[in-house]
Amino acid sequence: MKNYLVIIFLISILFLGCNPLKNQKPPEIPDNEKNTFIPAHIRNEIIIWYKDLEAKKEHSERIVANFQKLNPKMTITRESCSKCLDLTEKLTGAGLDALLEMVLDGHGDLIRSSDRKTSGATGDTSVVVSLNFLTSVFDSDSSSMHKISGIDVKHFSGKEVPVAVVDSGIDQENFPLQFLFTDFGMDECYPNGKYGYGFVDPSGDITDSTTSKHGTLVNYYILEQFLKEKVNIPRLLNVKALNRNNSGSVFGLLCSLYYAKEKGAKIINTSMGFYDNDKYFDMTDGKNPILFMMYKEHLLPNGIILVTASGNKDVSQVPSELVSQRDLTQNRFYPAVLSETDNGMPNSIITATTVNRSSNEPSQRQNYSSRHVDVGVVADKEVGEWYSFYLPFTQIGDQNRPSVSGSSFANAILTGKISAKFNPSNYLIVAKSPKSEWLDAILNPDIQSNSTDLIPYIHKGKNFRRIDE
Repeated sequence: MKNYLVIIFLISILFLGCNPLKNQKPPEIPDNEKNTFIPAHIRNEIIIWYKDLEAKKEHSERIVANFQKLNPKMTITRESCSKCLDLTEKLTGAGLDALLEMVLDGHGDLIRSSDRKTSGATGDTSVVVSLNFLTSVFDSDSSSMHKISGIDVKHFSGKEVPVAVVDSGIDQENFPLQFLFTDFGMDECYPNGKYGYGFVDPSGDITDSTTSKHGTLVNYYILEQFLKEKVNIPRLLNVKALNRNNSGSVFGLLCSLYYAKEKGAKIINTSMGFYDNDKYFDMTDGKNPILFMMYKEHLLPNGIILVTASGNKDVSQVPSELVSQRDLTQNRFYPAVLSETDNGMPNSIITATTVNRSSNEPSQRQNYSSRHVDVGVVADKEVGEWYSFYLPFTQIGDQNRPSVSGSSFANAILTGKISAKFNPSNYLIVAKSPKSEWLDAILNPDIQSNSTDLIPYIHKGKNFRRIDE
């Protein structure tokens, strides 16, 4: 439990504008109340999230000024996602992250509900703050896709569906451009963003510079499901949030989600994420406040479906005692853990993992949870504990063709399955109805089985195959 005196001290300074006594220092956090493990984050940076422009106007300048009161020698710079997306700010200053770690034990849901007697200036969740956690995806082996052509959209019977792909970008030399989202307007907010935008180094360059071509493969797996169904026409909006090493940050992820929403995407695919096992307060359902509030205030009310990966076993992002713990209820991977599979409430986050060929066991290298994982995608190939999928658009029946593993690709296949069938005009159903009411209608025709063996790992043991072969 965090030290309430410390919380009240920081809230009073940052939000109420109190002048601390000269030379006064924040109270020390007892050793038994400190986290022993702080997830990887970018040094000297924190993120401030505002519910709306009114909250930003009220709090932004005061927060910066009062951080500087805590450390008068620190110079703080501020950066928004773009001049048109300014509800999230990244603050940079020498030692700023350490100050947040010291005062709030590494996390910052600064505004608390009044019933905890630690309320801030507004007593609600109009402002939250976080370290800028590093995000990543499992980097598969180097892969390449051949150029495919000869696909005629006249064979599709449905509507155009914009799907945002938040990843490492796309190889435009090989991917069929007719299936990319195209912005022909002169957009001053996102210059040169014809096929999407990048938030690694903000620009219209969405070239996939990873060796593994991770983002490009994700696009292909999504497209494969559209071509299989031949109903909706894909318009894939690529949002580059991962660098050439498949690494990014929570700030880049938030910016990407805002951008996808602004461009009209009702389905967003993202496999990047991070582990955070701190237990937060009731107002964010105990979850990481900055991801929870982004979902609650901007995705769910707009009926935006976020399809995400369960996450892969990672020795670098979690304490040693949790490395082998793959249950999301015990080892929280975001955004996957924000999916609630069966609580009878609206929830627009869908999580996927990979299961074995016999549909009785999840991948030993990926996370699971009957509470947070909605569906398993059956692997095409098993080699020991590695469950993988053949590259899309390769020769069916060739057992030697290349394959890739990782929950990213199970996630992409699920995104394609949902997007290919979903009627985007039903977004109000997503926003207001329990998840099962609309997700089951999409997936049930393709569910191979409700495996009883998988019930402890996946909601109702639901699983399906990538493609029949």
